[in-house]
Amino acid sequence: MQIIAGFVIFLIFILIACLFIVFIVKKDRGQREPTGALFVAMGFGFLAVILALILNGIFVPQELQDSIGKGFITLSNSQLLISAITIGVIEESVKALPLGLYLYKKPYFNEFTDGVIYFGISAMTFSLVENVVYLIQFGNAVGLSRIVFLSFLHASFSAVFGLTIIYRKLLNKPFWFMIIGFLISVLLHSMYDFLSFKGGWAIIIIFLMATILNVSLFIIFRKAQKADEARGLSAIGKNKF
Repeated sequence: MQIIAGFVIFLIFILIACLFIVFIVKKDRGQREPTGALFVAMGFGFLAVILALILNGIFVPQELQDSIGKGFITLSNSQLLISAITIGVIEESVKALPLGLYLYKKPYFNEFTDGVIYFGISAMTFSLVENVVYLIQFGNAVGLSRIVFLSFLHASFSAVFGLTIIYRKLLNKPFWFMIIGFLISVLLHSMYDFLSFKGGWAIIIIFLMATILNVSLFIIFRKAQKADEARGLSAIGKNKF
């Protein structure tokens, strides 16, 4: 029975990722993205998981790694905070920076929605692989909790930076604009992880934060769509006819 439940959770992970990717690609009203480029974004997400596992294994306390998923953590609040910040910096760095460097000068990275599409797809791939790892390592209860809380969370973190980098490219925003986007991603990620480590009373805040961030991802995407429409980069808006 446990195996069947685990397999169902695994299928839900895949379904959520696929539905999200299909949704944002279908909702792209500008120049169609090269299929190969979308798969490259997935590849960056998969690579990011590998890098995150290696770097987290080096820099995150082993005691925390051993206790994740077991329901109790004995580290002090200061240790938990440092660990949460460390994980936030590592995971947002490996998700966003390599992909950003690769995409920035690509000719097809030319619409505001691209900042959400490519970074969202990469982050959803990251989330999918990470969820499967946690499901195998910690069991069905943890896997189910990640469906409830983490469906689009990684994508929402990455989309913040993705939107700032495309604004930098298309509107010539200053370099610090991207830095702020990256720091916001890290802050949100670290805050979420810290509250997750705390557990108990924090579960209410975690649920509210996860709900807001999951919804915010689609608000960010809509904001990017409107920016495309306003500047004639979309098949609707200024280019409607």
